[in-house]
Amino acid sequence: MLAYRLGGATRAAQADTASFAARRGIIPAARKRRLRAEATNGERDMKYIIFEDFSGKPVPMIFPHRIEFEEMREQMPYGPAISAGTVKMAGGSFVCQGEARELGVASRPVDAQIIADHFRDA
Repeated sequence: MLAYRLGGATRAAQADTASFAARRGIIPAARKRRLRAEATNGERDMKYIIFEDFSGKPVPMIFPHRIEFEEMREQMPYGPAISAGTVKMAGGSFVCQGEARELGVASRPVDAQIIADHFRDA
């Protein structure tokens, strides 16, 4: 298993501790579901939010599953969230799906192209 250092503890150790806590009922049910989802997909999928910047241009932000949509939204100085969901690479292109109920937005068919264009322009 590949483990990398994160704040002084390995990612593998954090996962073991989190799964132990989930089995003991120490963490809330929503967190348990998220841990199961992370274990299932191995964090290959990432979350994303597309914001509208001050000039009206869409700006995508991609971040790990362990960060909540609300947490990311609070950190960004941009305008409203246009869309959000999960993104992954499949067959050499981005695939966007899902929604962010906390933000009241969902993924759109054009999101994958916006994200690809952003990487191409970088």
